[in-house]
Amino acid sequence: MTITKIHKVLAAVLLAVILTCSAGYGSVAGEENVKDKVREETINYTVKKGDCLWSLAKQYRVAVSLLAYANGLDPEGFLYEGDRISIPAGDTITYTVNPGDTLWGISRKFGLSMAELAEKNALGPAELLPAGQKLVLPAAAPVIEAITDNSKAKIPLLTNWPVKGVVSSPFGMRNGRMHEGTDIAAEWGSPIRAVADGKVVFSGNRGDYGKAVIIDHGNGFRSLYGHASSLEVSAGNRVRQGDVIARVGSTGRSTGPHLHLELLYRGTPYDPERYLPD
Repeated sequence: MTITKIHKVLAAVLLAVILTCSAGYGSVAGEENVKDKVREETINYTVKKGDCLWSLAKQYRVAVSLLAYANGLDPEGFLYEGDRISIPAGDTITYTVNPGDTLWGISRKFGLSMAELAEKNALGPAELLPAGQKLVLPAAAPVIEAITDNSKAKIPLLTNWPVKGVVSSPFGMRNGRMHEGTDIAAEWGSPIRAVADGKVVFSGNRGDYGKAVIIDHGNGFRSLYGHASSLEVSAGNRVRQGDVIARVGSTGRSTGPHLHLELLYRGTPYDPERYLPD
């Protein structure tokens, strides 16, 4: 079996698991006006067979990551029949800053807009966050539905891959954590090309991503290219599809030369292989 076929099989298995979990969306019986009720009071819910965080988040209009945080759970963890889940009241959740937290990291963790997060807490985008500080997070963030419904994502079908190579790690669960992009193994120094026209909004070192580039393509669509050996563009540059923006490397948290590609719509990552050509 080829690597491409293996990836497609794994993707099919992941989709089947998600669809099985999604079947529980209608399992919360007896709540006629869920949207109104969740805004007025905290709901103490007893988990039923077939429930999962995704289905409860869908039912109660709460982002999965924030529902998990409110209950001290892993967003990708399992729920067991009889567990008690607290569905937070109101439109916000209070978050306690941990050592090393940044607005960027928190916004990525919960799939929120960094600008909205900064505005809601009267902070500057680069402001240092002391451990123990309380932040207000919008609890009613959009639930990621595009995994099972292409029409929900506003990312266009793309006509070119950003680099020539082999997918070494697809989008999805990896070692118990969500891998939010697609890793493409390629030779060191290979050109990395923009997947679409846009404006470079970031070019530099970005923590675990190493040397990275982020391009804003408009309409909420952005692409991120990580672990580069060198960068060929600067923030503010306009690029066209196919322009060389960086070179493949292994900077940041990386085990070998490859490109980590993320496609994001309004800050939420989607599976790049669904939008790249076969």
